[in-house]
Parts: sequence; structure tokens; C-alpha cells
Amino acid sequence: MKVFRNRLVLGILGIVLSAGICFFLAPMLNNAVNEQVVIIRVAKPIAIGTEITNEMLDTVTVGAANLSGKVIESKDEIVGKYATVNMLPDDYIFAEKLSTERQNAYLYKLPRNYQAISIPITSFAAGLSAKLQSGDIVTVHTSDAKLAEENGSFNYDMGLLEYVKVLAVTFDTGIDNDEALSATYAADGSKEHPVPSTVTLQVSPKQAELLAKLSKTHISLIYRGDNTAYSEELLKRQDAYETRIGISPMPTGTGLPNE
Repeated sequence: MKVFRNRLVLGILGIVLSAGICFFLAPMLNNAVNEQVVIIRVAKPIAIGTEITNEMLDTVTVGAANLSGKVIESKDEIVGKYATVNMLPDDYIFAEKLSTERQNAYLYKLPRNYQAISIPITSFAAGLSAKLQSGDIVTVHTSDAKLAEENGSFNYDMGLLEYVKVLAVTFDTGIDNDEALSATYAADGSKEHPVPSTVTLQVSPKQAELLAKLSKTHISLIYRGDNTAYSEELLKRQDAYETRIGISPMPTGTGLPNE
């Protein structure tokens, strides 16, 4: 009788469990599988650095199952921001793909008829001991043997590069050094701050021509600070030097169409 009673109890428990699965758990799982959410998806190809507009996006309803919680569900979180990667139609959008600032924004703001050129930082000391920052006004020095031979003098006249604006300082990974990145390394004592490998400068065509010939450079800091007027005055002195040696001065402006 005891064995019979145990089997009866187990049978009843099995029936109750089956009923629970059928009437409660199964519907819950079914609802979870069939749950729909509204998300934002890419409608047109978006190139890296592009400011995203409403026309580039679609609002779509998709199943919530296996959908990452990081997918952005509101256009307000996307429109007006810049793409940090190339995106194709139907791509989902995550916060990591967006930035409030255009990547390499300084390249979009070059004064008219000026150029950007990167030169290697050949040693720790040559790059101001990794202390260069965007916005610095610097002088570029050289004792390049090739130029010395061409010009008959070991110390080449570097008047063309007396006042030059630094646009960016970059690691060999292609990532620019900035205050946010420096703060990250400073806060994490386990990470050794990498040493920049190139410096990008704002230059005139003649300056770019000269820099392209140099194999050895050494950079000295002339000015760093918030006095924009003084920085501009130094750059005007550089323009005046080019005028004195017979190079046409650079027009002002950003170089944007229809300006």
C-alpha cells in the first residue's frame, strides 16, 4: 500500500507539473519569443564621420528574442551625432557607433589653401617628450644631412617653419592623443601611456613641400594657452615671413564651398 501511495503522489505531482507547464510556463515562453520591440535601423549607407540625419534611419518592429539590450530604440539618441564606423542598410545602431563630435574634426576646418601633413616623431625627445597637444604653436628644426648638402650649410634656414600649428598628435594605432585619453591612462595605473608616433601640422603648400623633404626633425614649443589672439598673431608672423621671401600670403577663410 505504501508503494502504491508513493506512486499515486508522484503521479499527481506529475499531472500538476504538466498542467503548470501547459497553462503558465508555456504561454510565458511563447509571449517572450513573440514579444515585439521598436528599434532604429540604418536606411541608407552612412560613411564614417557623417552627421546622421532623420532620412538615414528607419523605425522597425522586430522580435525581442536574442536582441541586444544595447540597440538604440529612439531617433533622438542618434540624429545629429556622427558615425564612428561605416554603416550599411539594415544595420542596428549601438552607442559605440556614435560620437557627439565628428572624428578628426580639425581636418574639416582647415583654412582655405592650407594643408594638413603628418611627420614622424623620430624620438621621445624630438616630440617634446610626448607632451605635444593639439593647438600648440611650435617650431620645427632640422639638421638634415640631405638638405645640408643641397644648401651648402649644416644648419638649414628654417624660417618657413618658425610658427606652425599642431592639429593632432597620433599613436601608431591611428588614435589621436587627447585629454580624455590621457585621463583614462592616468586613472588606470596598470596601463603604460603609449608614445605618439606622428604629429599632424597645419601648413601652407610651401611648408608642406619642405617638411616632405625632412628625414630628421625636432620640435620645440613656442606657445600653448587660451589666448587665441596671440596664437593667430604668431601664425600671421609666419605668413608675413613667406610674403617677404616671395611666397603669396594665404587667404583667410575655412575653404568651404560658396564661402
